[in-house]
Amino acid sequence: MAKRNSRVDQKKDNIQSRLLGTNVNEINIEKFRDPEEKKSKYNLHGKLNEKLLKTISNKFTTDVIFNLNLMNQELTNIQALELCTHLVNLNLKGNNISDLQPISNCVDIVYLDIMDNNIISLEPLKKCEKLVSLHAEGNKITSTKSLQGLDNCKNLRTLYLKTLSGEYQNPICEAFNYRDTIFQVVPALQRLDGIPKKVQLDNGEGLIKEQKPLDLQLSNQPWFSSNMDKFNEKNQNSKINGEEQLKSDLKDCKSKISQLEAKLRAVMVDLK
Repeated sequence: MAKRNSRVDQKKDNIQSRLLGTNVNEINIEKFRDPEEKKSKYNLHGKLNEKLLKTISNKFTTDVIFNLNLMNQELTNIQALELCTHLVNLNLKGNNISDLQPISNCVDIVYLDIMDNNIISLEPLKKCEKLVSLHAEGNKITSTKSLQGLDNCKNLRTLYLKTLSGEYQNPICEAFNYRDTIFQVVPALQRLDGIPKKVQLDNGEGLIKEQKPLDLQLSNQPWFSSNMDKFNEKNQNSKINGEEQLKSDLKDCKSKISQLEAKLRAVMVDLK
C-alpha cells in the first residue's frame, strides 16, 4: 500500500514538473520568500560583539562576513561592526541606533537598511562609494547638512527617506521642494522614495502662482431673481403677442361675417 501511494505521489510530481517545466522536488521555496518574513533565529537583546558576530554569521573571522541581518535586535551600539570590513549587505532596520560611525570603514557595502532608527546624520557613509541602495526611512534627518557625504557615493541609485504611506519618514521630507533638493545634493541618485527622478510630482506650486482673484460680488436679491425677471419678461411678451393675434383673428371673422351677410341679401333679392 505504501509503495502504491509512493508511485501515485511520484506520478503527481511528474505531471507538475511537466506543467512547470522544472523538477518540483528541486524547487527551494526559501529563495522566493521575502527576507523580512523570515524570523530571526537569535535574539541579541541589544548586545553586539565580535564573538556574537561570528556566531550568528557562522564565520570563523569577521573579515569574511559579507551579509548580516540585525533587524529588530534592540541595538544602540554597533561598534563591533567596524570589524566587518568586507560587509556587502547589512540590515539594521528597527533598532535604536543614532550613530553610523562604526560602519564608516565598511567600504564594500552595497545594500544598507537603517530604517526606523534614531539616526541624525548620514555623513559617516561618505567612504561607502560602492553603496547602491540605502533605506533610511523613519529616522531624524532634518536638513541637507545631514546628507553630506552621500554626494561622494557615486554609485548610489536608490534612496528612501520616507515610505509611500508616510508612516515612516524624516523631518526633511516636509521641506519645500524636497525632491528637487535631494536630487541636487545626491547627483548620482536615480530614484527617491521609490519614485524615479524623471517623474515630476505636482506639489501645487504652479496652481499658487497661476491663481486669479475671484469676483465674488454678491447681489441683495436671491439667486433666482434674475431668472424670474427673464421668465416674467417672456410671459409678458407672450401675453402681448397673444392679444394682438386675437384682435387680428376677430377682425378677420367680422370681415367674413360681413361678406356672408352681403351674399344672403343678394340671394333674398333673387327669391323675390
